[in-house]
Amino acid sequence: MNKDNLLNLTLTLLMATTTTLVFLLMKPKARLEQVIVAPKVADDGPIVKLKSAFYNLYPTLVIPSDNKLVSNKTLVKTPEGQARSLKELVGDQPKLILRYSHIDCEVCVDSVVSQINRITKRDQLPEVLILTDIYTERDFLIKTRNKKYAFATYGLPGTNLGLPLENKNLPFLFVLTPDFKATKIFVPFKEVPYQTTEYLKEIFRYLNVPVYE
Repeated sequence: MNKDNLLNLTLTLLMATTTTLVFLLMKPKARLEQVIVAPKVADDGPIVKLKSAFYNLYPTLVIPSDNKLVSNKTLVKTPEGQARSLKELVGDQPKLILRYSHIDCEVCVDSVVSQINRITKRDQLPEVLILTDIYTERDFLIKTRNKKYAFATYGLPGTNLGLPLENKNLPFLFVLTPDFKATKIFVPFKEVPYQTTEYLKEIFRYLNVPVYE
């Protein structure tokens, strides 16, 4: 081995030894930070808060609502004030229900309706029902008479369906089966529309409704 190669090898070994010595003299925490550098993740802000809110409500509100029986004697009202039986409206085919109360976010409800219209492209959609509270007859009439939906809106006069998710300032979706079980519950957030779209596409396939997205 010539002198130049020997010198290069000596310098390389010296540098490696020095680096190892410095590493060993570090405090354990400092060593860990040198070995594992956590990638910087952008702060999602509102999205993180939404995820936190959803996971907080899931164990106490969503799970107890799933597969819960709804009374088949429930009566609802049309915007014209006519009484209808929910059992009659559901019939022998499952229905997708959009449930919201008078204190819920109207923009959130409109966002879900817009997605339903975009995905199905149907002028009439009997597979979907909207159920909302009737705070007052006048309030219900004002909120519904100007809504040009492809599906019907009905009011629950002074009653709920008995689901823990109701009246929590959160509109939610679920499938009501002919035997009156609430299944496939989903809480949509307008800030994350992709998840709502994917949920709706899966549900409409389940209901044999063609989707166009």
